[in-house]
Amino acid sequence: MSEPSILRFENGDLDNNQTQTNRFEFVFSNLPNVTYTLYEVNLPGISLMNPESPTLFNRVYFGADSASFDPMTVSFLVQEDFSNYFELHDWMRAISFPDSFEDRSGLQKFKGDNSSGFLTINNSNNLPLYRFHFENIIPNSLSSLMLTAADAGEIFATATFNYTIYHREKVPY
Repeated sequence: MSEPSILRFENGDLDNNQTQTNRFEFVFSNLPNVTYTLYEVNLPGISLMNPESPTLFNRVYFGADSASFDPMTVSFLVQEDFSNYFELHDWMRAISFPDSFEDRSGLQKFKGDNSSGFLTINNSNNLPLYRFHFENIIPNSLSSLMLTAADAGEIFATATFNYTIYHREKVPY
């Protein structure tokens, strides 16, 4: 009598591996130094304010006329010369007026105050699976850096971005 083969069992889709959180890439159209140093990024959530109508028994909810997207947060390893940290810092200074009107003159370096962002999530073979297109992405906050002489470990920073909307596409491979 032959041994049962695993290929004969109904195991579902054997090619459907678990999602791995360390297989992603993020590219900003105007921040090339941040592209290769991402440590962590969130796929933002979405919420709706559904209009409601009270009835005698229960509330009835309707489809929303707009959506609210959570901010996107990226964590990255700060480069030894701090260039990727200062690049975000300078972009934020360029889109605001922290000291003078001349601060905004640096905006040309960042190609205006609008930018695109592309988050690519890869499969277990590190091939692109989904790509998320973030339109009009703009920085909202940049964390401080904790420098200490007690630990010679890496320095990480976190930045938060707002955007108008994002679209998802399945990447064929």
